Amino acid sequence: KHKAKIIVRITADCPLVDVKIVDEFIRKFKKYNPDYLSNCMPWTYPDGLDVEVFSYDLLKKVQKKSNKLQKRDGNVIIEYLKDNRNSINSINVSCPIKKLPKYRLTLDEEVDLKLIKKIYENFSPNIHFGFKEIIKFAKNNKKLFKINSSIKLNEGSNLDKGQKLWKRANAIILGGNSLLSKNPNLFLPNKWPTYFSKSKGCKVWDLDNKPYIDMSLMGVGTNILGYCNQEVDNAVKKVVEKGNLTTLNCAEEIFLAEKLISIHPWAEKVKFARTGGEANAMAIRIARSATGKENVAFCGYHGWHDWYLAANIKNKNNLNNHLLPGLDPLGVPSNLKNTSFSFEYNDFSKLKKLVDSKNIGIIKMEVSRSTQPNINFLKKVRNLASKKNI
Repeated sequence: KHKAKIIVRITADCPLVDVKIVDEFIRKFKKYNPDYLSNCMPWTYPDGLDVEVFSYDLLKKVQKKSNKLQKRDGNVIIEYLKDNRNSINSINVSCPIKKLPKYRLTLDEEVDLKLIKKIYENFSPNIHFGFKEIIKFAKNNKKLFKINSSIKLNEGSNLDKGQKLWKRANAIILGGNSLLSKNPNLFLPNKWPTYFSKSKGCKVWDLDNKPYIDMSLMGVGTNILGYCNQEVDNAVKKVVEKGNLTTLNCAEEIFLAEKLISIHPWAEKVKFARTGGEANAMAIRIARSATGKENVAFCGYHGWHDWYLAANIKNKNNLNNHLLPGLDPLGVPSNLKNTSFSFEYNDFSKLKKLVDSKNIGIIKMEVSRSTQPNINFLKKVRNLASKKNI
């Protein structure tokens, strides 16, 4: 429309761009007449002072390949330059201040906004401050300028939808999500897909519609019949149409309880729970009330409730050999100290020593996880529990 031969690109996430830098770059562009001139290939200026100057002719060349480039990165011009380094005449302007700390003056995260507000407050009512004034202010306020230093350069363009959503989750959900077993930090931080858009059989699709075969933790990975099993889905849909949540009880819980007891004849009654951690906590409470004793001897992983994490109050390493090392008992009441004691699977002598010295009322075990069940060990534990009324 305006028949501009020279174009200056200043992005909206750079509210502190210095007009003096812009003017200087335009002068250099006119003097040396390149196709492209910037200070971001590579960056030597602080992030957030990005300025690009390029010719209209370059923009026309980029337009022809824009659809292909758009899929790789939001900045199609830089992507085009990467592919055509030898045929494009480009100039990169280095920062005149050498060995400058990696200040972050861009606006992507809430913490960035906090810093930018402080900068504007410092110079108020003057809004015509520039790059060098900001650097001088930064040198005298080092602590302030560190609040966003952990964010990587152009982090947003390197994250997929799931990773961006995970960052949002961590800002408002304790721990990022509800289940440790589904937490991406347990597997591959910053690379794990984390969220799904759909599932079928043994496959899940992430938010970018990339398919994965679900071979994650068995307990929370794909189920025996696979995701979206037609027979199961149809049964669930019928129940939902009738109404699946009311102030009254559903008769099916009796039928399920009877089925479970027929499968497990050692059990006389059942109690339903929503999660494994809740089931473990209920089992401990029932056992404590039945025996009249509070102390528990356990081996294996049994969730994150107070009774279990209490084992780490005395020594933070007590749970290290039970699946997850380094579990912090922060927030667990200190008076639960010396109520939970760990022993290794197959180590009967350690268990017996605990029973003899710690007034144990409950023994709790994972019968099998990474090792096959040892029948002789299990018989010894059963006999000990019967003899001591545990």
